[in-house]
Amino acid sequence: MKKKKLLFLIIVVLFLFLTACQKKDEEINENYQFTQWKEDGVINEVVAYVEDVVNPDSSNYIPEEDRIVVFDLDGTLFCEQGTIYYEWMMYAQRVLADETYEASQDMKDLAVQILQAGIDKSIPENIEEDESLALGKAFNGMLTDDYKEYIRNFMEQEIDGFNGMTFKESYYRPMVEVLEYLDQNDFVIYIVSGTDRDVCRVTMDYFYHLPYYQIIGTDCYNEGSHHDDVNYLEYQYDKDEEVMRDDTRIIKNVKSSKITQMYQEIGQKPVMAFGNSSGDQSMFTFTATNDKYKTAVFCVVPDDDVREYANMSKVEKLTKMCEENGYHVISMKDDFLTIYGEGVTKDVTKLDLTESLLAKYKEQ
Repeated sequence: MKKKKLLFLIIVVLFLFLTACQKKDEEINENYQFTQWKEDGVINEVVAYVEDVVNPDSSNYIPEEDRIVVFDLDGTLFCEQGTIYYEWMMYAQRVLADETYEASQDMKDLAVQILQAGIDKSIPENIEEDESLALGKAFNGMLTDDYKEYIRNFMEQEIDGFNGMTFKESYYRPMVEVLEYLDQNDFVIYIVSGTDRDVCRVTMDYFYHLPYYQIIGTDCYNEGSHHDDVNYLEYQYDKDEEVMRDDTRIIKNVKSSKITQMYQEIGQKPVMAFGNSSGDQSMFTFTATNDKYKTAVFCVVPDDDVREYANMSKVEKLTKMCEENGYHVISMKDDFLTIYGEGVTKDVTKLDLTESLLAKYKEQ
């Protein structure tokens, strides 16, 4: 008799627990208000997917531990066109205007090439690879804490191409709501970007804090400040040391490299992915081929030439890719009620930082 009562109590407790979990999911879905999105747009596809997979009664239910979602950074969550990748602008400032650093002529020439590419809105072939390697050299030997502080100081500056906005403020307000919504529905969010990992970490702190271990980017080696040329198998980190950057790149986290990094650091396929370029195509495919769960892929396309810098050739290619693969298109023009918030305007003539750095180059 006692065993029957105990079994009955266990069943009741389990029932109440499952009911509470379902109620929790329903309350989150019903209460979250999207204020930065057009009501009849693609945001409904995000909500429909989430409501389905967090519902314990759905055949598409995904347990919390498997609700992995990956986001690219530049052009997906953060400004990509002001006037060019902000990591590249930081590199140019380091080699052309930082009086504490003496750059080689090749590094200075690359910085000028980057600045001109931002003005022309045209990226030469191989410049992405060249900048990735040169960034490692530019900050070689800097303590990692000092490097983060360097990034923060850079981000305080006004961004080129816009009025009323600093680098640290140049994130997409509608996409922050997506991060909040997914977080509240117990998705585990990872940033998977081609930008330097510590740059990504500092950047995310400005608009949506994530644990640093959920941020994956391009990496250089780090080492103890007393390491010098000692073999790794013989070296022991000492208590009076600090960690500093090395100039040896481990990986450039773009295209198929994103798959390598995601599998190594996450260990499983995501169920959702958000990106904005061909550099995310492999990440999209990796996500969409998760045969265990229902998946969803969303691609932000740069089609707004009033509030942002449209690239219609890119839009056409991305839209075609989405149509062919069943991915969802997020139109900056048609889906975002705002991009950067009140008081921010596009200004093609505002090139203060670019012009000051070019002037520094001519003085040298």
